[in-house]
Amino acid sequence: VCIFATLLPDGRVLCGARPEYFRGGRNFDNIMEPFADPDALNGMHDVHFGEIASIFDPITGIHKPSPVDDNLFCHGAILAEDGTVFAAGGDDDNAPAGYQNPAAGLVTGLNKQRTFDFRTEKWTYGQTMRASRWYPTVQRLVNGSFMIIGGLTSGTSFLSEKTLEIYNPGVPVNTLLFSDVLDFTGTAGYPKATMIPGSGDIYIFAYNTFNVVSKTTGLQTEREQWYSPDNGVTWLPRLMEGRRSGNYIGGNCLLPLHASRGYVGEVAFFGGGNNVNTNQTARNDVARMVITDPAPKQWTYDTDRMPYGRIVSDCTLQPNGKILITNGARLGLTGGVVGAPNMAAAANDIFLYDPEAAPGTKFSVLANSDIRRYYHSTTMLIPDGRTLLMGTDETNFNPATSYEHRVEAFTPPWLLNGTPRPVITRAPEAVIFYGDEFVVT
Repeated sequence: VCIFATLLPDGRVLCGARPEYFRGGRNFDNIMEPFADPDALNGMHDVHFGEIASIFDPITGIHKPSPVDDNLFCHGAILAEDGTVFAAGGDDDNAPAGYQNPAAGLVTGLNKQRTFDFRTEKWTYGQTMRASRWYPTVQRLVNGSFMIIGGLTSGTSFLSEKTLEIYNPGVPVNTLLFSDVLDFTGTAGYPKATMIPGSGDIYIFAYNTFNVVSKTTGLQTEREQWYSPDNGVTWLPRLMEGRRSGNYIGGNCLLPLHASRGYVGEVAFFGGGNNVNTNQTARNDVARMVITDPAPKQWTYDTDRMPYGRIVSDCTLQPNGKILITNGARLGLTGGVVGAPNMAAAANDIFLYDPEAAPGTKFSVLANSDIRRYYHSTTMLIPDGRTLLMGTDETNFNPATSYEHRVEAFTPPWLLNGTPRPVITRAPEAVIFYGDEFVVT
């Protein structure tokens, strides 16, 4: 089940799920019986619960377990320069009493750092993090290091981890840093992180505000300036309306970069939640910011709005510069229990957003899915040009199984109009580092 997904260099998908040990009795829906593995990770033990991680081939439809020792549910992951997957954080063991032998089952993944190699299909553990992180964001830095941002201290405490840390391969201890923006908002679950084109610094958005941190030190270099409409009684962000991360996630993308415009970098946030808890209707507006601008950066709103509001949606940039908005719901917030989600009214339509279209024509509806994909769903562009829609777990209204196993592959209209796809005849074979020039023909 692909709740969390990373596209591998060979076109397969590395999936992660949650280890459901039982649902009113032992449930094997997403966890396999222990099996012996002669290549036990780091000698920890030779028994694994395999299906919390898996490898899915979208061309053949073959799906197989990827044995891993710890609970990587709600981890953060990103591709490293060599094509391996770096994954940080996760959850505690989540096993109820009597369901797990501590010496032979999943161990806590809250402070774990691990790497998956698609060539060997093996996981390798590295040093532990300085903080425990459930729902952290991982961002690769220009020097090959990794910034691990926020998260919560555990899946039972629900306390915000108001720090970030930098893992530099070869350095035995991570660098731990306080995060002003996570502390200010109190919202640290999957903050939105984007590398700023050109500078390489990291733009971090949490809840309804942002800061920028240095690509080398991780220290804050810019912070959004709030304003007071009533002489200091209350303070508001320049993004006056909406909550767009945390429990009120809105899909977000870095818009296409154009050489003719100097590679100006602009982020867009699609929908999210309203400012007050009494109004659970999802927003349908698009908030945008040019993150390559000098301070103070300013928010704008697109002239066009989505056909309806969406919460917990996914944003997938397409090769032609257009964007698909998928999954989520029309009202509510994240979370829930089996058969009782905290959101309702499935947002099943696939929206197309064209940032270059004339005002009034930027949004259209391309298709509709029969599958409700609420919390813990994801999308992914794959090499053949299709977009996969995957995941969703306990909030799919089916108490018998907390998972949605079906994967949908959406073929957009530009793959069906008879126009030949470009063919790459030459590309670099060596690792390309940030700032390198290279030629593709």
